[in-house]
Amino acid sequence: MENDTNPSRWRRLYDWCCARTRRGQAWARKYLPWGVRTIVGLALIGLGIVGIVVPFIGPWLIPVGGAIAFLDIRPLWLRWKARQS
Repeated sequence: MENDTNPSRWRRLYDWCCARTRRGQAWARKYLPWGVRTIVGLALIGLGIVGIVVPFIGPWLIPVGGAIAFLDIRPLWLRWKARQS
């Protein structure tokens, strides 16, 4: 039986989550228009929170949703910061 503290197991899980997040963000950048990405990102974050209770949905949706929503939020944040200074 494999030990839960095995670093290679956690590293594989981390790499899998990062790859899933990058793939989801690239897909959203290519196929979703501005504004819709924020809604989809927030929906994925919500599904990820539900995924903590319903395991087949998966909590891995939380970072994917955050990355997709960040595609729209970052330009707005930078524009707002530029006006402040």
